Amino acid sequence: LQALAETDLAIRDGQNAVLCISCPADSFDTLVPGGATVRETVRHLVGDLLEQPYVLFDTSAKEITCVISLEDPEMLGLLVQGIVSHLNVEVAYRYGIEILVGTGNPAQSIHRLGESLEQARAVLRYRELSGNHVSLYSELTDLEDLYYYPREYDEKILDYVVAGKKED
Repeated sequence: LQALAETDLAIRDGQNAVLCISCPADSFDTLVPGGATVRETVRHLVGDLLEQPYVLFDTSAKEITCVISLEDPEMLGLLVQGIVSHLNVEVAYRYGIEILVGTGNPAQSIHRLGESLEQARAVLRYRELSGNHVSLYSELTDLEDLYYYPREYDEKILDYVVAGKKED
């Protein structure tokens, strides 16, 4: 992740955040009118919305990762809200394909991008399993007070449930 950000875009140290954009199953490869895939459409829409330096790359068949270099980390929530709203209007409502966005906390240096990536994926996992509309890791940690288990145990429990290991 760090190498991609450095070589593809030369994202500078400072305030960098990672967004994971996920789509169920293989819907990213579904063609939409005009001959583009949902993946291409999402990449184009996100690129149109971002004014700050960023890099987009595919991390799996159902996930696109975006590293953004932020001028003002306080604006991350508004930026993500705009991306989620735009993707809902342009993809979810138009084509009936739900797009999920998870965002990690801003990393102080490019060397901490992996931590932001893991946070973004934790948000996606929570969204997929709970159905709650949370997009930022900071929102997820605010909900932590509602949990009976500490977050690290809660994540293990969610992993067991997803894997079908009810006994564990």
